[in-house]
Amino acid sequence: MLARYRAAFAVACLLACSLWSSLADAQVLTSSSLPAIERTLRDGGTWSCNSPGGELLAGVALGLYLRDHDIGVEVREGGWCASAAAIAALGASRLFKSVRGHLVFHGTNRPLTTAERIVVESVLQQWNVPPSVAARIIGLRSGEAWEPDGRFLGPLLASRR
Repeated sequence: MLARYRAAFAVACLLACSLWSSLADAQVLTSSSLPAIERTLRDGGTWSCNSPGGELLAGVALGLYLRDHDIGVEVREGGWCASAAAIAALGASRLFKSVRGHLVFHGTNRPLTTAERIVVESVLQQWNVPPSVAARIIGLRSGEAWEPDGRFLGPLLASRR
């Protein structure tokens, strides 16, 4: 089913960006892990995100899948939804984050190619991510991480409803 979404990978080189690889039971997003993740999801269901991230374009592909199948995302207490997984969560039609859950974005390990930047900017706009949030995500530099506070998180969560 994800064959349609894998086309996003042809746009640019895959980007591995993981800051929290030691998470127990974490799902790392890669082109090869997407089919296994897909098998755990049901149309209209919820994905419990506990992931350090992975490949940026795998996150975009998963976000497209979540949106097309009306799958919400939940970041539970103590959970981490970071990097490419956080990008995927933005594609969900519903997003719930526990006060003690972490939704974290970070700058890429290398500058995005023009194609990668176009893909990310386009999906953020398509997913109705508030411009202030999209600009903050796109503007993150290598080594810089950002966990949205209430000023950004409120409009972001409201845009998912």
